[in-house]
Amino acid sequence: MSKSKRLAFTWDQEYKSPYVDLIKEALSGFGEKTEVSNTELFMLFMTIGFDAGVRREVRTSKSDAARLEYITESQKAMIKAVGLSQADSAESLLAEDEIYNVSEEFAAGGLFILAKEYDTQPDFAKWLKLKLSKFTAGSSSANNSEKL
Repeated sequence: MSKSKRLAFTWDQEYKSPYVDLIKEALSGFGEKTEVSNTELFMLFMTIGFDAGVRREVRTSKSDAARLEYITESQKAMIKAVGLSQADSAESLLAEDEIYNVSEEFAAGGLFILAKEYDTQPDFAKWLKLKLSKFTAGSSSANNSEKL
């Protein structure tokens, strides 16, 4: 595998400020934790972007988002699955930077989507928490039906 020299992912610089902090604030107190980490936020953005099929080019490579040292094995598997879904062959999994580029592009797409919703939803925090509750309930139902 061609290992990446990156230390972290980057946010879409066009939407980073002020939206990353505003979305993080909107999610505070949701679930068991009081604060959302950059890793959790990155994974949320990537999932939303991937689900909607929205990718945005990330032009700058900064280390201002989720640090790779905090990415769990299950999160790495999700990132690789997203990368593989966009690849012509499984061999692309050997190029770690390419996988990371794809995940950053989907995360940028998710941030873009949520930034637009932030600007249009009268109560963004309530809207987002409801959306996430429905999504996790749907995922839970899908997992339960697979076990049957």
